[in-house]
Amino acid sequence: MMKRAGLGFAIFCLVTPVVLRAQTDDPAINKQLGDLSFYGMPAGLMPGADPVPPAVDPADRSAAIEHAAMDIAALPGGAKKVALAEQLAVIATQGQNGAAAMQAAANTLAAALQESPQPPAKSGQPAHGYVELAKMAHFAHIETALRSPEMETSAKMVDAEVAAAEKADFTLRDLDNKKVTLSALKGKIVLVNFFSLNCGACLREMGDLEVIHERYASEGVVVLSVSEDDPAQAFRGIPRLHYAPQVLLDGGAIGTLGAAAKAFAIDGLPRTFVFDREGELAAQSLDMCTRRQFFTMLGLAGLQQEQ
Repeated sequence: MMKRAGLGFAIFCLVTPVVLRAQTDDPAINKQLGDLSFYGMPAGLMPGADPVPPAVDPADRSAAIEHAAMDIAALPGGAKKVALAEQLAVIATQGQNGAAAMQAAANTLAAALQESPQPPAKSGQPAHGYVELAKMAHFAHIETALRSPEMETSAKMVDAEVAAAEKADFTLRDLDNKKVTLSALKGKIVLVNFFSLNCGACLREMGDLEVIHERYASEGVVVLSVSEDDPAQAFRGIPRLHYAPQVLLDGGAIGTLGAAAKAFAIDGLPRTFVFDREGELAAQSLDMCTRRQFFTMLGLAGLQQEQ
């Protein structure tokens, strides 16, 4: 994950909770968040590299997130608590961690902001925590009791981002210098995935995107992976992945987003948008998706999946 992320459209599943010892000292919480942020590396993502297991077993993630929420909630109020709660909220939106885990993270963030209201960002917009809660409410349908002018402004910002994505278009070149225009693909189901080689969560999605490409390209499903990497880095790194879906170049200088990402109001990677055959935006994510979530989004765009 890079910068903000979080899952937008998702089907949430509950898992059997495990017993974890609550810890409230900052180093322990930082370790919890670090472990939850590391999803491991499957074989094949990086050529010649052995698979690395995730720090937290996928079956235990929901319970681990809920316990981290409890630990953060027990901290004294202040900016540090808000920052930890923001990190957990982002983690909770990555993949399928369960509705209860996401709600617990949102509740902790809302309470931290209630205790310690945060000043506006340098841009004048609400602080990140308010925007994060607004995104969770809009995309993941979580509930939040926090009511404030900052939350109202954040909700309007999210609505504006969705509106921008609905009308966004781009013309980009791929690694073979071929031009691709999004709006010219009307008649096909198009999955647009913004990614970077520097984003571990992005790399984890690539295997599932390749499966979608292999299974459904013949049925008019187009997977466009939009790289936000410096072009030189993209030309060096992407071919080594032997990644089949078409990769488009949108990155500029290192650390900056390209014109297409700005048109879609991207504020973190990975992000995915799915358009139906009429060219209408059918679904979008807020962060890293599982294969199941990708297929759910494609189903909203009209894809009839094989049984």
